[in-house]
Amino acid sequence: MRGDVTGDGTPDEVWLALDRSAPRGCRALVVARSAGATDVLSLGPRTIAPSPNPPAISSLAAVDDRAGLDVVVDLEAGASTSFAGVFSFGGGSPARLGGPGGSSSVTRDLFAYGGSVGHLEGVDCAGEAGSGRIVVSTAVPRGDRYLVTRRFFQTEDSKLRPLAELRQRLVVSPRRVGKMPGLVPSPFPSCRA
Repeated sequence: MRGDVTGDGTPDEVWLALDRSAPRGCRALVVARSAGATDVLSLGPRTIAPSPNPPAISSLAAVDDRAGLDVVVDLEAGASTSFAGVFSFGGGSPARLGGPGGSSSVTRDLFAYGGSVGHLEGVDCAGEAGSGRIVVSTAVPRGDRYLVTRRFFQTEDSKLRPLAELRQRLVVSPRRVGKMPGLVPSPFPSCRA
């Protein structure tokens, strides 16, 4: 995949390297090659578990507030929910975007999206792409409606800082829940390049 992930204004090459025989923590890597330099980040020790779905690049998106596009990688998949990681190569040293945990939608460094009739989860930019503001949404059925919780975060040094004052709880119809930003079957859809 090609896109400006370093923030220097020139397209870079981005790919995943997978080696099941490598030491734990080095089996799956995201690689970015720019003019004259190659940077590498580990996808983490738990990736490439016995799974029919190996990690894959989902998109290049302006998720955090650092220069360049971020690499969004599908890392894990359950029966109805998938989990993505966000990797940044711009603005200094390469880093993985980490969450505060404490939610089924953001667990340390995984962002949940998808779901089924029993629950929906999603993650997206809140405001301008590249502003570093993120919304994490969950929706669970309550009778003939859905209870939607939207939590907002600001990226700072590859970490997410909760913006508690912006938290929302809404009760909406099934028709409306399917049209809510961020509750779609892909991560960070409005952040994409």
